[in-house]
Amino acid sequence: MEIEETIEIARPVEEVQAYLADPSKLPDWIGGLVDFELQPDGSFRHVMSVSGRKLPVVGRIECRVPGELVVMRVEGELGVLEAEHHLRAIEGGTRLLHRSIARIDNMLMRMVLSGMKDAARRRLRDDLERLRGRLER
Repeated sequence: MEIEETIEIARPVEEVQAYLADPSKLPDWIGGLVDFELQPDGSFRHVMSVSGRKLPVVGRIECRVPGELVVMRVEGELGVLEAEHHLRAIEGGTRLLHRSIARIDNMLMRMVLSGMKDAARRRLRDDLERLRGRLER
């Protein structure tokens, strides 16, 4: 499953990228986090609540291209999620394109989640609005 959303944030690219690349900030803007623990190696463990089900995952910031890209990867019992954050400077701030790519191992879960794509898109939109709110205050 793949979903994309774009948002404009009235902050410079460098500030948006620094915030996205700091895993300690995740609980501030990602909804559905039940528990969060930053690890000494920079990775993180958290539990997400998805449709009433608690899903433990382990993640890390995988890639950072200055002024352009931050990639976060999380793995759990269902599979792998890569979240790409493409950044572009615009007049008055940053345009952020977020692309989530989920690779679900379980065939049944893949079918269930494909029917929840609209809900996942709404949840992503809410997360990005929270991100904008944190950065623009």
